[in-house]
Amino acid sequence: FIHLEALPNTTINDNELSAFLRIGTDNQDNYYEYSQPLKVTNPGTTDPYAIWPEQNRLDIELEVFQNAKIARNRALLDGQPWPVNIPFEFVENGRTITIKGQPDMSKVRVYMLGIKNPLRRQGSTGEDDGLDKSAQVWFNELRLTEFDERGGWAATARMNAQLADFADVNISGSKSTIGFGSLEKRVSERNRADNVFFDISSSMELGKFLPKKAAIKIPMFVSYSNQISTPQYDPRTPDVELKNALDGATRAEKKEILNYAQDFTARNSISFTNVRKERTDPEKTPKLWDIENLNASYANTKFAHRDFINQNSIQQTYRGSLAYNYAAQSRSYEPFNKIIKSNMLALLKEFNFSLLPNSINFRIDLDRYYSENSLRNNDPNNAIPINTTYNKNFLVTRVYGISWNLTRSLTLDFDATNYSIIDEPDGRIEGLKRDTLWQNLKRLGRTTDYSHNLNITYNLPINKIPGLDWLSVTTRYGTNFNWQTEPLSTLRDPLIDMGNTIQNSRIIQINPNLNLSSLYNKFGFVRRARDAGDKGSGAGFFVGLLTSVKNVVGSYVQNKGIFLPGYLPTTNYLGIDNITGAPGLGFVFGSQRDIRNIALNNAWITSDTLQSQLYINTLREDLSFTSMVEPIRDLIITLTANKNRTLNYSTNFRYDTALRGFENLSPYTTGDYSVSFLSLGTAFSEKAGGTASKLFSQFMINRQVISQRLGASNSNSSGANSSGYADGYDKSSQDVVVSAFLAAYTGKDASSSSLSSFPKIPLPNWRLNYRGLTRLGFLAERFSSIDIRHSYRSVYSVNNFNSLLRYEERNGAVSSRDVNGNFLPLYQYAQVTIAEQFSPLIGVDTRFKNNVSANFELGRSRLLGLSLSNSQLAQLSENNMVFGLGYRTNKFRFPFGMFKQLKMDNNMDFKLDIALRDNKTVIYRADIAEAEVSSGAKNITLRPSVDYVLNQRFNIRLFYDSNITKPYTSQTFNTAFTNFGFSLRITLN
Repeated sequence: FIHLEALPNTTINDNELSAFLRIGTDNQDNYYEYSQPLKVTNPGTTDPYAIWPEQNRLDIELEVFQNAKIARNRALLDGQPWPVNIPFEFVENGRTITIKGQPDMSKVRVYMLGIKNPLRRQGSTGEDDGLDKSAQVWFNELRLTEFDERGGWAATARMNAQLADFADVNISGSKSTIGFGSLEKRVSERNRADNVFFDISSSMELGKFLPKKAAIKIPMFVSYSNQISTPQYDPRTPDVELKNALDGATRAEKKEILNYAQDFTARNSISFTNVRKERTDPEKTPKLWDIENLNASYANTKFAHRDFINQNSIQQTYRGSLAYNYAAQSRSYEPFNKIIKSNMLALLKEFNFSLLPNSINFRIDLDRYYSENSLRNNDPNNAIPINTTYNKNFLVTRVYGISWNLTRSLTLDFDATNYSIIDEPDGRIEGLKRDTLWQNLKRLGRTTDYSHNLNITYNLPINKIPGLDWLSVTTRYGTNFNWQTEPLSTLRDPLIDMGNTIQNSRIIQINPNLNLSSLYNKFGFVRRARDAGDKGSGAGFFVGLLTSVKNVVGSYVQNKGIFLPGYLPTTNYLGIDNITGAPGLGFVFGSQRDIRNIALNNAWITSDTLQSQLYINTLREDLSFTSMVEPIRDLIITLTANKNRTLNYSTNFRYDTALRGFENLSPYTTGDYSVSFLSLGTAFSEKAGGTASKLFSQFMINRQVISQRLGASNSNSSGANSSGYADGYDKSSQDVVVSAFLAAYTGKDASSSSLSSFPKIPLPNWRLNYRGLTRLGFLAERFSSIDIRHSYRSVYSVNNFNSLLRYEERNGAVSSRDVNGNFLPLYQYAQVTIAEQFSPLIGVDTRFKNNVSANFELGRSRLLGLSLSNSQLAQLSENNMVFGLGYRTNKFRFPFGMFKQLKMDNNMDFKLDIALRDNKTVIYRADIAEAEVSSGAKNITLRPSVDYVLNQRFNIRLFYDSNITKPYTSQTFNTAFTNFGFSLRITLN
């Protein structure tokens, strides 16, 4: 609504001034403008319709802006002189609409209201006198009303047809129009496009057309889908409806408009999966040459797409594979079985071998991807053509495998995978480029990656030797080899020769198993004592102790590997180059001999100085033992011991142009070490977590003793200093600190303890379980079971140790020193730890015959972390005690109240858990008497609960949970948490 009145002492007539509304992305170069003449309101008028005249009302249908733009664009097409940067006037129903530039109603940023005093046109007559005007104008209630709420519709259709046992066909389609949307969607969320979708697919068995006795299966799948989305608005002019843009256009223009406006997608595919000939006689033994061992597959998919951005987008994939799979039960031959009758010669009598492998497989896969994409030039001012982009990838994968039980004890498994790529010419493949592609395909492409694995497992026939049937040993030899090509970017550069990379690994595994129970049975006195059942007598007890070790199981695994960069030869068969024979059968099957000298002598390594990858040697050793000991009936002790070691050696092995040769730059070794340990001697020597520690004091004293022993063993050390420490081994020396620490916390004498920071022999840890108390009469009457548990575990670890470049030896001992004058250690590390656990120290689980159960557990642990940078020891100690009580009944009655007569026949469980935990971390510093408590707390938890099963679906639980914590330091506060309530669990099937 607009009000116009003249200022005092001025005169103004109707239609001399015009009001306008300008809408656009800016108010100067890209806008729509709607203007109309204004009627003057006489002074003193009180009639609302005179104050806000109907003639002055701006009631704009937004469609008029579309009409103006369409008229302007058609004028441009007709060659009329209205460039987009010159305002174009369009008159509709007496109203003038002006358009300039490329305004867009979908991206409006500016609304501008204003007044115009139009220029008097030459020769015009009427109310406009052509003079300046002064007036007062009011604009009121600029608002948007009357949304376009045109509705739409949608439909789907689907058909499934089964064509006997030959094929099934699925057809589906859908359509939704502009304005369609579900009930909850707002107007702005409804469809803004007409969408049409169509899909047809079929699965067929073409083998049905062949005779049944041929037993040929040819599964085929075909599909085609088409989706067209026609937008409501023209993408080039997003505020003009597409139907309006098409009105008045020629057939060729309509085709062009729809081509860029529509979002079109088409897909079609065809595939043959696992085409094969099946066996008609399942009882017949498979042969290597049977055609039934072959199968083939092929798939082709095409995708075409266009939209306003993409003029043409095509993607095509081709996949094909041919596979050979042979599997049969291999026959074993025993040449001496009928000749030798004596079991004493079982090792020779049972000798066997197999002539054919158990399985052979081979598969070749071809996978080609091709795409091209052309973008539209939607900027009429851009004369630079946009080139079509191509993306191509043609991969060939070959997989080989063989499994062969050479004997019943010796098995061999080998598999290999070769990845190669077919290098394609740039651009679209046609003409001579197609010939080049086929030539590369015949060569099976350029190998980019080759790897193989070999595993040989051998059960040593020791148990065939008379008297050794209680002993078995399983061994495994496993290897891996990998060859990788250098990056394509450097491969195509004639000035760069980075070389390829090769690496191998070798696993040696030995698993001995000593079944000592079988060994004991060979002795008559053991059998007689066992058969007589007199184990409770003195003789039976003695035999039980003598035969308490029931078995011993060991495992040793060694894993070594080599990584060599800058390797020039290629790979042909088994990773070996046909011309040079590199890198040799030994390397490809796991040899860990240093290959660098052989490679240098045969010019297998690049001399390009840009090659900066490291030569790497890796080693991992895992050793473990487990033994079960039963000294008396129902007492089972499980002993375990283990050791783990990891070493990684790396060096920059590269060509030096100044020296005209290769050299090792910055050799470096890193690793980790852990071993089962015995620190039991000091586990109870003092109160856990005390700030005054006798053990730490002994650790400090041990340093001088250890220093003197180390100095005496090193010929490069020249006596002791005034403090009593040997030259090169003062109190901060790593070797001194670690050896003194181990002596103190294992309870050993520093004058005779080991000086090694890496104990070689793993010491046993154990787990104990005794269930024999219920054999006592007075306990058997009350208890269903009594289990007593105990466990001890201690591990010593050195993590992240590394070698030192400056380390040197002279006269058989270290001679290089650090800045403090101490001899350098072979390996440097920041921390060593001892983790000790009694989990539990003592544990008792009991169950009474009246369905009451009770358990008690007392635990203890400590974690010692020694920092080598400042000889600081952090000790985390924890003591815990857990008590649990439970009761189950299926005939519970309330003892009082209104539910006293209620009988409950389902299971009801009462539980009570009480836990007390005390943990404290204490920091001990070298040569400082008083320690510091850094963290820790006492914690008590109380958790009673009642569970009642109403039926199979409903379970009710009442619970109470109280947790109280009292810290040792002022950094945190005392806390207490209490939770209580009930839960209902419903099981839905």
